[in-house]
Amino acid sequence: MSDGQLELFGLLRGYSALSPMQTQSFPTHLPFSLIHTFLLDSVLLNPHLKTYPPSKHYQQTFWKWATFHLETMPKDEDDEIDTRIYNHYLSLLMSSTPEPNNPLSLCGPPIESYVTHYWKLPQLEKLVVNREACDAYQTTTLLESQTTIEGGTTGLRTWRASLVLSQYLISCPTLVKNKVVLELGCGTGFLGII
Repeated sequence: MSDGQLELFGLLRGYSALSPMQTQSFPTHLPFSLIHTFLLDSVLLNPHLKTYPPSKHYQQTFWKWATFHLETMPKDEDDEIDTRIYNHYLSLLMSSTPEPNNPLSLCGPPIESYVTHYWKLPQLEKLVVNREACDAYQTTTLLESQTTIEGGTTGLRTWRASLVLSQYLISCPTLVKNKVVLELGCGTGFLGII
C-alpha cells in the first residue's frame, strides 16, 4: 500500500474500532476526490459495516468530523460531497433527537456497538503480491458494551491489554502454536478469537 492508501485505511480502521476523533488523522494533503471516494465506498457503503455498524452516536460524531474536513478542503470547482454522505449524517441527527416528554432520552447509558478490528497475519503478507488487497487483513467483529462496568462485571468489551497481547501473539505465533492456552477473564473474547 502507498502512504496515502495506508492513511485512508487508517480512517477505516479508526471508524470500525470506534477510535476517538482526536486520535485520528484526516489526510488533508491527499486529493479531495481520493478521500471522498474512499469515505463513500469503503466506509459509508461498506457491506460489512452496513451489517455490523458502529453505534449511531459514534457514526454521528465521525461523519460530523469527516464532513467538516471535506467541506474545508481545497477542491476543484466540480468536486462536491455526495448527497448520500449528507443524507446519512442527517438521518443520524434525526434519530438522536431527544423525545420531548422523556428526560431519559437526553442522557441514557451508552448503547452496545459493533467494533471491528483489522490485523495482518505475517504469513499472508508474504503471499499477497498486490499490497493494496484488503484480503491481506483479517477482521474480527464483536458486539461490545460501551460502559466500563455492566451487570456487575468489567467484561463485555475488548481491553487495550488484549489488543496489545493479540498483536504480540500474531507477530510471534510459535509461542502458542500447538499449545493449550487457558484464558481467564477475557472480556468479549477477542484474544481467544485471535
